[in-house]
Amino acid sequence: PGREVEVRRPIVLEHSNSSVVFDEDVILKVFRKVEPGPNPDVEITRVLAEQGYEHVLEPLAELERDGTDLAVLRRFLVGAVEGWTIARTSVRDLLASRLAPGEAGADFAPESARLGAILAELHLRLAAVWGSQPGDGAAWAAEMQEQLSELRAVEGLDAGAVAARYEELATLGDVGAQVHIHGDLHLSQVLQADTGWIVLDFEGEPARRRAERFTVSSPLRDVAGMLRSFHYAAAVGRAEWAEDGDLDALALAWEQRNRERFVGAYFGTEGIDALLPADPASRSTVLDAFELDKAVYEVAYELGHRPEQVGIPLAGIRRLLLAPTP
Repeated sequence: PGREVEVRRPIVLEHSNSSVVFDEDVILKVFRKVEPGPNPDVEITRVLAEQGYEHVLEPLAELERDGTDLAVLRRFLVGAVEGWTIARTSVRDLLASRLAPGEAGADFAPESARLGAILAELHLRLAAVWGSQPGDGAAWAAEMQEQLSELRAVEGLDAGAVAARYEELATLGDVGAQVHIHGDLHLSQVLQADTGWIVLDFEGEPARRRAERFTVSSPLRDVAGMLRSFHYAAAVGRAEWAEDGDLDALALAWEQRNRERFVGAYFGTEGIDALLPADPASRSTVLDAFELDKAVYEVAYELGHRPEQVGIPLAGIRRLLLAPTP
């Protein structure tokens, strides 16, 4: 109140909110989907910032009415770049150079490792604040099956094979814990600023039906989301080039390198084992199921928004199904 503003600039992007930047200093995010109670993107970031977690933007002010969050004001990070943009630049440099991923310019692997460690710390902080409880593999699998049932007629989707992987999750004895998670983690939800990486938007997947506003699930669901994003970055980058079998191999090598660095740093974070299945094979089963579920979600999303790109998640599903089960 009382602040004089000279320049107002709307952010015009495919988001589930409307945002305006004021004087390139602060950004006002107004929620389009308003429901009674706190908004996760407000409450989680406020609490994490109060706890000293440096990878979120602390709310400077909040607008709420009758206990319902309507908008939030935060610092605007001038010069910050989306992880998606940095990853795509890395893929472009790799394919242009024809060098191995570790030898090409703009190698993204060190950043993937940093993001893995940041995500593990995020999950540990969320568990410390809101607690954890034993995961429910059967309930997770049932939700996955429900989404899959709406897409059984999609050409190129082996729904039966996907359902079999979900059934493995449903019958698993140890699935780890369930905690508050991000719920829609991908490379466009992280920003690289002068101070390091920032995690954005804790509102969950915009097209996913859910009973609760806060996403409570396995931490591996967020891991799976980022792994799918690596696949998208490689696939979209590869599509910019003419047919060349060598480029297919390079794009796949980029994806594998970044997957390994991200997962290695995540699993290597002290304390994270307490939230995950103890057995490596069980851990792999849970992660694979969530990665398949994310790819199935992407099929539905692409069919409704960008049907020309539906081949990307379908290819990801086929590759996941070819991978040996633990």
